[in-house]
Amino acid sequence: MSKWIFLTTPCLACLIFLAAGALSRPVRGPAATAQDSFRAQPLPLDQANPHADLDGASLDGAGLIDRLLASLRDVRWLNVAIWQRWHDRSDAYESEARLALGPDQCARLTTTVYSAAGTCRFLVVSDGRALAEVFERPGAPPHVVGTYLPASAPPALREQILRKRGCAGPQALVAALRDLHPAWRVQTGVWRERPVFRLEAALDAAQVAAHAQAPVPSAARPNLAAHSCRLYLDAVSLWPARLEWYRGVEPRPAELLLEMEFRDPELNRALTREECARLFSYQP
Repeated sequence: MSKWIFLTTPCLACLIFLAAGALSRPVRGPAATAQDSFRAQPLPLDQANPHADLDGASLDGAGLIDRLLASLRDVRWLNVAIWQRWHDRSDAYESEARLALGPDQCARLTTTVYSAAGTCRFLVVSDGRALAEVFERPGAPPHVVGTYLPASAPPALREQILRKRGCAGPQALVAALRDLHPAWRVQTGVWRERPVFRLEAALDAAQVAAHAQAPVPSAARPNLAAHSCRLYLDAVSLWPARLEWYRGVEPRPAELLLEMEFRDPELNRALTREECARLFSYQP
């Protein structure tokens, strides 16, 4: 099983091609720890807040996850920046991506991966009928692969094809977390001057191992190396702003493996026909 946790397929492809350069890489320093800018404090959950019925005594992590998934269920248009940083003793990377999703399996994902071995870029574009994948690495011409989405296949199967290529918002990731049934500890507080719910849990090794073998998208498969995680939800919208994965059971003293953020989300802003034609088509 791959060591990558919730790593999108484009990121993994880039790192495979950069692996040769990693052999001459200097040994990294001490293990990374998250810079915890979270300040625990009560939140002003007033009538203007759709989650004003939640207070410190009744916070339930599983319930918050269910509310989040329910809020994402009707999202047909999504535009979001995705940032990731992977910490590893031998291989480290940082990636920046922009994901746009529309109805009928329209998608565009642009990813840039930075590592000590170099920089590579990956583009995935789907207009709902055809899919183009473009991989660019230093010193080589772009590698382009095109395929057709099966017209007779049910939408769920077509969506799965896109998710396997990283074209999925946070819904698949959060659903995979929910299916692990962790015992969440919830705190209210402020993170980067933003009121949030912080969910924290240890992950059961047997459940992680079983889920890792399940037929879910590769970008939503947990890894045996992850022993705990933290999830930061916006206190008003419940948007999943940040996710952290750790090697230890308790995140506070544990070694940070992966941190990722879903930044500047734009939900359900429908594009015009001209905008769709420009965004969801590949022009060499």
